[in-house]
Amino acid sequence: MDALWDFSFSKFFTPKVVGVLYGLGMFFASLLCLGFIGLGFQGGFLSGVGALIISPIFFLLYVIGIRVGLEGLVAVIRVAEESLKISNNTKVTADNTNRIP
Repeated sequence: MDALWDFSFSKFFTPKVVGVLYGLGMFFASLLCLGFIGLGFQGGFLSGVGALIISPIFFLLYVIGIRVGLEGLVAVIRVAEESLKISNNTKVTADNTNRIP
């Protein structure tokens, strides 16, 4: 939780909460599907059955979209973390290298 209060943004917070965000996304996707099914049955039996058939496909596509987006976000953050490590290692190596006069 220290990363949450880091105003210099030197620590990343997102990788620590990405699992929670994914769970929330799945929860809201399921609520949307249940609402879609409910609205389908309010329109009649056949539209309710249609909603029962379509809603799992919608749920799957929605969850795939959430997963891809979160994986992309985490990948960008990991690239930033590794770039920072490379930058620090390069600086240390350059400082320890004898310069040619």
